[in-house]
Amino acid sequence: MPTAYVFTAHGGPEVETFADLPRPTPGPGQVLVAVRAAGVNPVDWKRRAGFLPPGAPEPRFPVARARTRAVLDTVAELASAGVLRPFVTAAYPLAQAPRALRAVEAGHARGKIVIEIAP
Repeated sequence: MPTAYVFTAHGGPEVETFADLPRPTPGPGQVLVAVRAAGVNPVDWKRRAGFLPPGAPEPRFPVARARTRAVLDTVAELASAGVLRPFVTAAYPLAQAPRALRAVEAGHARGKIVIEIAP
């Protein structure tokens, strides 16, 4: 079972926890993507904090198709070669995800806040 970082109530980062969830089964025309790292966007913490109106639509995640995958592969190659360097303000281990989320919520990061997931 994959481990996910979830929240089941509204509140601050303290309402978030790890949970083992069943591995999803892709349907026709869908793919299953192995996620090694994920970003937390303002809409994520606003949803958790209860700032979004009741009935706000759940987020939809686009599926990378073959043409898009080529772009992703190119970006990965450029990053590996050091040509493209994402600006990272701070990196936190997965166990410190609440601390990372507080850093995102503070809104002072000039670059990305990264939550690292050990392989």
